[in-house]
Amino acid sequence: MKKALIIFNPVAGVEESGLFLPSLIDQLTDSNYLSFVLATQKEGDEEVFVKKFGQEVDLIICLGGDGTLSRVVSGLLSLNPKPELAYIPSGSTNDFANGVGMGDLHREELINLACQGKTSLFDVGSLNDRPFIYVAAFGLFTSVAYRTPQDQKNLLGRLAYFFEGVKDLTQIKTHSIKLRYDGGDLEGDFILGLVSNSNSVAGFTSITGPTDYYDGLFEVLLVKAAAKPLDLAGALHDLIAGRDNALILRLQTTRLDLISGDDLAWTLDGEEGDKGKEAKIRVLPKALSIRTPLGNKPAKAIFHDK
Repeated sequence: MKKALIIFNPVAGVEESGLFLPSLIDQLTDSNYLSFVLATQKEGDEEVFVKKFGQEVDLIICLGGDGTLSRVVSGLLSLNPKPELAYIPSGSTNDFANGVGMGDLHREELINLACQGKTSLFDVGSLNDRPFIYVAAFGLFTSVAYRTPQDQKNLLGRLAYFFEGVKDLTQIKTHSIKLRYDGGDLEGDFILGLVSNSNSVAGFTSITGPTDYYDGLFEVLLVKAAAKPLDLAGALHDLIAGRDNALILRLQTTRLDLISGDDLAWTLDGEEGDKGKEAKIRVLPKALSIRTPLGNKPAKAIFHDK
């Protein structure tokens, strides 16, 4: 009999993680798995659980939000060999799940996918050797996810992020940055930067556009500082709408070396990251085997089918 470790965050999103457990355990038993369940009590427990028990199981099922998933991934990258990973989203935004086509699945479909779904080998990123699964970001709005109190997320969902994000518009900060990527060197003054591997960021599927999750490349998006408030407003509107704008730069790369004139506060998968003037971002190609609707289909198919 195979073994499955369920790691769930009981306070993620609107605290619905525990509702999946009875049906999930039943389905795992029917699929010939012996199940073990661990609930997180504080941030970081996920990584500890994976490192301690991950090599004793065939499958790890993460039950929580993007941050919970990110910490599970951090633990998995330290293991060799690695068990398969399944994910049942129950957070406030669930960017990773929405990006790979899980956002519209019902509870039973998510459970079936976790227990019996096909896997794909996903690219993962690292920023100064700290892993992230779908986005590393700095600048305008990027700290909203971890600044917003959990009780407000539980009560208001994505609306809580909106109220917190409005504060950023009153104190926009410009960062002078030099960066090196596969295509060469670049420098300028920027208010926002995203390095992503996802069809969905901050709940929007139009920001990054179609993404291939296992092509060895991450998408980089940079928004330049604007001389006039109306120019900035137009750029942000075009960004959300997925349109081109002179203030928006897009590129693809396997690596990014970045130097800033001031300390950048990074956000990794919606969680607070490190601060510093230098960042080395690398793509770890096909680093994890994850059960998602993508299966063996082209990664962009999910986005185009919507």
